[in-house]
Amino acid sequence: MKYLILCLLLIPNHIFSQSVEDTKEFIRVKIESNPALPNYKNYAFFNFNIHKQDAEIIAGRPISETEFPYIFICGSEMFLTEQMTGFFGSRSQIIDLRSVYKVSTNKEHATNDKTYYSISLYFNKGSLAQESTEDYQHHSENKSISNDFMSIDVGNDPDLANKLKLAFIHLCSSYGSTVKDGDLF
Repeated sequence: MKYLILCLLLIPNHIFSQSVEDTKEFIRVKIESNPALPNYKNYAFFNFNIHKQDAEIIAGRPISETEFPYIFICGSEMFLTEQMTGFFGSRSQIIDLRSVYKVSTNKEHATNDKTYYSISLYFNKGSLAQESTEDYQHHSENKSISNDFMSIDVGNDPDLANKLKLAFIHLCSSYGSTVKDGDLF
């Protein structure tokens, strides 16, 4: 009888839970469709929507076959105008999602009095964590992320920021990480 009750509790949870692929697609779509500021264009890549060779260029090093399924790349292109003219610069970051141990949200303030939210993914030192930048004069740099978190800037919607935070917690937990909600601790 105990096993029957256990099965009745677990089967609906398994059937109606969101898959890893669904979670990745949700994150990608929400990040790309909600830039922090009107003159930003966001992009997000997982192993399903980028070639391994392109991910290696952003990482600045070879990515092993065991790392590739767990990569996450996020970035923004910044323009001088809201009509996306006058390239100003870009920033991209790549991390291994298995190393994430905490996810939090923050309200940010831009220099033009606009506000937006950022989602911070805190990761263990020593894991795959690279940042690439390029400025309007096309000077580029590829280096290790200097702090222990990746910041993802999205629009001024606290509900969206919270949903993305929960999606990242779900995704990283699906990979075996123990992930804390940084807004609670």
